[in-house]
Amino acid sequence: MSEAREIYPLPRDENESNRLNEQHYFITEIIEGPIVKAVPRTNLFAFADVGTGTGIWLKEILESMKHMPAACPRYYHGFDISDAQFPSTPEEIDFTVQDVTRPLPLQHQSRYDLVHVRMLVGAIKVSDFKTVLANLITLLKPGGYLQWVEFDIITLLEGNGAEYPKFAELLQPYYSFATANGLSLCASKAIYTACKEAGLVNVARYCPTILDHLDLEERFQIWLLASFKSIMPRIFLRTGTVATEDAAKQLASHWLSELGELLAEGLKPGTTFGTVVAQKPNDSGGALGYHSE
Repeated sequence: MSEAREIYPLPRDENESNRLNEQHYFITEIIEGPIVKAVPRTNLFAFADVGTGTGIWLKEILESMKHMPAACPRYYHGFDISDAQFPSTPEEIDFTVQDVTRPLPLQHQSRYDLVHVRMLVGAIKVSDFKTVLANLITLLKPGGYLQWVEFDIITLLEGNGAEYPKFAELLQPYYSFATANGLSLCASKAIYTACKEAGLVNVARYCPTILDHLDLEERFQIWLLASFKSIMPRIFLRTGTVATEDAAKQLASHWLSELGELLAEGLKPGTTFGTVVAQKPNDSGGALGYHSE
């Protein structure tokens, strides 16, 4: 089992696939579309989705692109460290099992106009960001775009969280797990810096937050509770808080009840899906700052 699999705190089953699909639609509303406005949709013909999961992002892009004229056939490819959630009938999308901390196959290098990455914060250590970015850059055609969206964990404490000290107490096991495993509490900031240092151009970081979308408050609470329902049992197990899966589920159930009570009392956590957009220079020749080993 790879280190990325060991760190990743979520299951890979049908329930989790359904949760990921719902999460996709929620996030796209927060960031206002599957492709952010900073990325021009013209001249996009080849799409890669890294950490694709169920391939839901590619499916939405495929459907939306059907209505746009194309000078050449479009191509869609999903990469993930596990094939457990790949669709059984992928139709017009290809999928490959790939650890993104390792160099990508030559046939995919310099192939894509847009490389999309989302929610790797639970699987990739901060120390691996530069290696992962170097591998992503190899996928891009000269002039191609990278769009990387991450949940900035630390932003949960924004909003009115300071009014609810119990909330910070509840989050402590989650933050301790992230810190102990070298995960980033503010991934988009680290990714933005890495893109700048790697020589990408037109690098921009956007910070869309649930606090700007109060109309989505009910959906946000459903997303938050569902996410923690998946995460917390494994965190309690992996941090040694409990010794058995049954005990982890019981503790997580109690933890979720306490969080639900805080939300019912008026807790409104912040949650930012930090979004970094960057472009590979047209004259880079594939030789940008970082090189994967």
